[in-house]
Amino acid sequence: MLALTLDIAIVVLLLISLGAGLRLHSALKIIRVEGNEFQPMIQSLDKATSRAEATLGGLRKMAEDLGVKLNDEAKNTQRLINELDFMTKRADHLAEKLDGSIGKARSVDAQAAKKPQAAKSTPGDRAELTSHQPRRRAPDLEQKLKNLR
Repeated sequence: MLALTLDIAIVVLLLISLGAGLRLHSALKIIRVEGNEFQPMIQSLDKATSRAEATLGGLRKMAEDLGVKLNDEAKNTQRLINELDFMTKRADHLAEKLDGSIGKARSVDAQAAKKPQAAKSTPGDRAELTSHQPRRRAPDLEQKLKNLR
């Protein structure tokens, strides 16, 4: 009786494993059929990946080239800034010298105007006096120079 029970148990287990094997076989058959459908998609994905890698390489090269150009432009810009700074300082120095010269000229004109004039002056004296008189434009020029600072 024990042998018969063991034989029945073995037969039941064999039938269960046969059913599981058949289900597995049908699932593998479906995967094989659908796998063939996925093959074109897998190939197109592979091609897209290859194109993306090539594009990234091109973008990387362009970025490096632009970095070099920007660096050159930055150096050129800095050089121009330095030149402009030098010219501005030089112009300020020249404006100060010009301002000092204008001040000296005005003081000479003021001193000339304070000198007593003889009752009878010669035409040469009048020409000399008019040459030392300040011109109308001098105050405008002085004001413009002060505004430039």
